[in-house]
This record gives sequence, C-alpha cells and structure tokens, in this order.
Amino acid sequence: MSTEPQPQTDLSPDALSEMMAEFSKPAAQHELLARMAGTFEATHRFWAFPGQDPMVSEGVSTSELRFGGRYLATTYVCEAMGFEGRGLVGYDKASEQYVSTWHDNMGTNVMVAKGNLREDGALELCGDDLCPQTKKPMTVRQVYYFDDANHMRWEMHMGTDEGEAKSMDCEYRKRV
Repeated sequence: MSTEPQPQTDLSPDALSEMMAEFSKPAAQHELLARMAGTFEATHRFWAFPGQDPMVSEGVSTSELRFGGRYLATTYVCEAMGFEGRGLVGYDKASEQYVSTWHDNMGTNVMVAKGNLREDGALELCGDDLCPQTKKPMTVRQVYYFDDANHMRWEMHMGTDEGEAKSMDCEYRKRV
C-alpha cells in the first residue's frame, strides 16, 4: 500500500459522482472486445525452441463479455498435454490502453500485458515474465489479427538477451 499522499480535489460529491459515472462507461475501444467474444475452434502451434518444428494441436476458445462489455473473459482448452488456460482483457480508460491477464495449468505465474491497436488494426500487448527454464526476465509480445468477423489469429513472441522468437500462434474459427 502506498504511503504517498492522495491528491486533493475541489470536486463536490455530486461532481465526483458524475465524473465516476462517466469514467465507468465503456468506451469505443471496448467494441473490440465484442468482436473477440464467442466460441472458436482453434489450431494451436507451440515452438519449444526456435528452429524446431512446432507441436500442433486443436482446441476450443470460449470468450464472453463481462460487466456490461467492459471485460472479455476467455477459457481456452486444447488437446496438447491437457492444456487449459483463462484470460481477462479490458480497456483501461485511465491508462488509455488494453490490459490482459493470463494464467493456465502449465505454470503458477500470472502473465500481465498492456498495449493498444496498431495502425494495421492488430492489437499488440506487451509485458514481462520470467523464463521458467533460466529464471531470467523475458519480454512477452502478443499480437491479435482480426481477419474478418469469424476469423482471427494470435501470436506470442518471447524476448531474451538473444532476441525475440515466436513461441506460439493460434488460428481461430468462430462457431456459427
């Protein structure tokens, strides 16, 4: 908990209430989350090490909007090693960026990433994590590509002192 003094405002209780009501409304950026909602069949590729052939598996991603469209909650299950993961993504109006968390049954960490839409319309989220093998910090970069209303792609790139390499990707096909 911070011991820093809290900023003082000259807002009346009514003005503060009005400001908070406006702040809590979903923004235009939240519309992207609705595009990602639904149940998707997925083809997942995982590269254990750069230069090796990927492990390919099939999975299902189910995502639903929460709290009036402010957040998208995702559950992903795939056949490879009984993998199951859960994520949450939203748009933070205060920081003016998308924020994502992810946790799964292949580790005990919670990955946090933040970012925004790129000029090409892709959503890019970046964060930091620890390499489970070396216990050293690494960067994580995720990119979501929105091909059309029923198809999207996702990539994850891991970065170390040696550079960045794609570690996973997934092609999603919406069940209609």
